[in-house]
Amino acid sequence: MFRLPFLLVVFGTLSAISAFAVHVAPNDPHIEWTGAPFAKVSPNLVEFRRFSDDCLANATAFLRESKATTTTGVVIRFTTTSARMTANFRVLPGDNRGSWFGIYQNGVRTAEMKVDKSMSTFGLDLVSVAAGSPVTFEIVMPIFSNCALTGLDLSDGTLLRNPELNRPVYAAMGDSITHGTGQDATWQTYAWIVAQDKGWALENLAVGGSRVTPPIGDDIKGRRIDVISILIGYNDWNIVNDPAVYRANYESLLKNIRKHQPRAAILCITPLYSSKSKPSGPGVTETLDPYRDIVRSLVRSHSAQGDDRIFLIEGLSISDAADVSKDGVHLSIPGAARVAERLSRAIEKLDLKLTGQPRTRSAAH
Repeated sequence: MFRLPFLLVVFGTLSAISAFAVHVAPNDPHIEWTGAPFAKVSPNLVEFRRFSDDCLANATAFLRESKATTTTGVVIRFTTTSARMTANFRVLPGDNRGSWFGIYQNGVRTAEMKVDKSMSTFGLDLVSVAAGSPVTFEIVMPIFSNCALTGLDLSDGTLLRNPELNRPVYAAMGDSITHGTGQDATWQTYAWIVAQDKGWALENLAVGGSRVTPPIGDDIKGRRIDVISILIGYNDWNIVNDPAVYRANYESLLKNIRKHQPRAAILCITPLYSSKSKPSGPGVTETLDPYRDIVRSLVRSHSAQGDDRIFLIEGLSISDAADVSKDGVHLSIPGAARVAERLSRAIEKLDLKLTGQPRTRSAAH
């Protein structure tokens, strides 16, 4: 696995910076973030929520809140001339598998920082690559932990206005395969890699262990969303295994999406390759094939009704046995990269005609 020159494993609260000239509250308007549209903001703490409280309350039959409140695809962004700084965090309740952060400066990943899951509070010490000059820092948040920002401490300088962004927004809906099980960090997930390749801003709306969740379609009301991918079905088959229920929930999700995002491109991906041959729960069908057929049928139906912005992508065409980890379900780190590459190629063939200015491929957000 590729490693940067700077990989810091954090076991305790860092104190390398002995004195700070400036403390910046977490709700300072110069601190921005992407991927957490329902963040809870106060003068003492910012919790990076990907879903609204209403959505979580209405989705208890489909997902676990302890996983939905964890991050994936979330990026904190600020610009400063400070030579050194500490970003301070508190771990809030929720599924916590440890926290692997990525640190980007002016679009280049300069450090990876791993925090042990036993830590409840910690600070990430950051060193500017160009002290005294404006540098845009991006902290890529972990997968499967709920770390809230409690503030920044700067050794000198101040926060400046961030460069403006105008990029197509990509919302990835799914279960643990999209959330990131099988990967260590956000930037290893297939959704992140696709967004980087396309120059899109990512909102990862996947939740590990979830089934098709219609209320998530209501959470995108009133927001800019240009592309939506849906890759979900394994848990519907493995746990409940009623194709009629899957079809009904998937149709409800599509209707909710279209109600709020009438012109977003919807990419419906049939379930990926899995070596698992039988579901864990009671089986109506032993294979995932009927679930793949349902996705195909729904796309055909919506297309026939005049929706020219819904597209089918065959999951078996972008994944194979070499891509999954030992559990036969989740993507390995190299497998996620290969799936992302194939998915990017499939998207290119669709010619989605999006607006906005794609970012350079080295940028973090």
